Amino acid sequence: IMLLHIPPGKTVAVYFKFSDPLTQLALPPNIQDIYEVDYFKAKGRTKFKFLLLGALFLPFLFFLIQYSIQKDLLTFYYLVFLLGSSMYLISILDQIPFFALTPRVLQMGETIGLFYTVGSLLSFVGLVMFIHMFLNIRESHHKIYRFGNIILTFFVFLVLIMLIDLSFF
Repeated sequence: IMLLHIPPGKTVAVYFKFSDPLTQLALPPNIQDIYEVDYFKAKGRTKFKFLLLGALFLPFLFFLIQYSIQKDLLTFYYLVFLLGSSMYLISILDQIPFFALTPRVLQMGETIGLFYTVGSLLSFVGLVMFIHMFLNIRESHHKIYRFGNIILTFFVFLVLIMLIDLSFF
């Protein structure tokens, strides 16, 4: 936001050039009036967004320390689930109007798509493996264990196809 104080009765010509830092192509400007009330509302939402992201970081840090001490596979799978869920949430915060991110982040569509794809993969695989381990499904329900592995394999294959598709664009 750039404030211009123009005295009454004066005329000022202002020229702007917006360019994409990667391609150096000129971008059409998006000039609109932002009222002070809306600016402070957006500032409050931004603080809330980063508070939420910080709240996601604390459990991840706790379980990372716990895993580094105990080397427990169950904690590892839960850590993978937390990492994937956090990446997924970060990628969809862009889609929710309440958490509208800056235009700079909106221009990184490939990165957001990558976070969405990898986050959903890690979240799903971590959750399924955590459930397999926690409920000891391998020994108690062998058919469910095999079905879960088939679903995991299919999901990993589907995500790999999505990642290959993202790399071409």
